[in-house]
Amino acid sequence: MIYFLLLFFPMALSGMCFVLRKQSNLASLLALLAVMLEAVLVIRIPVERPAQLLGVHLTVVPLNRLFLLAFCLALFVAFLATFQIPHGENFPAIALLTLGLIAATMVMQDPLVITLLLLASGLAVILALVDLPADGPGLVAATSIEAALRYLTLMLLAGLVLALGYVLVDTTRLRSGEDVISAKLILAFLLLGFALRLAAIPFHSWLPDLVDEAAPLVSLIVVGNHQCGGAPFSGVIIPVHP
Repeated sequence: MIYFLLLFFPMALSGMCFVLRKQSNLASLLALLAVMLEAVLVIRIPVERPAQLLGVHLTVVPLNRLFLLAFCLALFVAFLATFQIPHGENFPAIALLTLGLIAATMVMQDPLVITLLLLASGLAVILALVDLPADGPGLVAATSIEAALRYLTLMLLAGLVLALGYVLVDTTRLRSGEDVISAKLILAFLLLGFALRLAAIPFHSWLPDLVDEAAPLVSLIVVGNHQCGGAPFSGVIIPVHP
């Protein structure tokens, strides 16, 4: 039950914030309450005790819990700042949706599912980039559209490369001393996909540029999303069949 709440509670509150998006202060208050309750759930969830939800294996390790708590804290500060700093009309809803997706990546055990969830959180970031100000003009700035398209291209490229790597993992039997070329190819695809998705060196230059073009609160989501995104991959291992 606690896993169900951890994953779907912020997404449900995201929908409520979307409905209340015209009432900016009320939506921000609701988002503050949601992120605090999510942090309580993160603290109460058992560490390294596998569970199942709808047939999917879930567990939480200390590192992932730490990253998730840090992201909750960052969002708490961001929601407080919405009372003073101009922000997009849908910022609370998008931020809570991102929190739910990040929480799912932290507890999932399947690397392919983790990849899909991180790409979904990347698409949520694109929504934040093109989000219109609550009381601003009705047109999205050209720089915001350019940044969103560039981010979308990178996320799709990262997803394609990672998908190719996992397809090769599923279709290739790796044995000691055999299929060395296949193993190196799989490793190259996975490393390239991770590097693009997580903005790792030497593929990091696009992230500072994106942060410069994004609004202040959106920049926090972008950086937090990519920092938390690295935690689930710390335990990813290419399976080797005997």
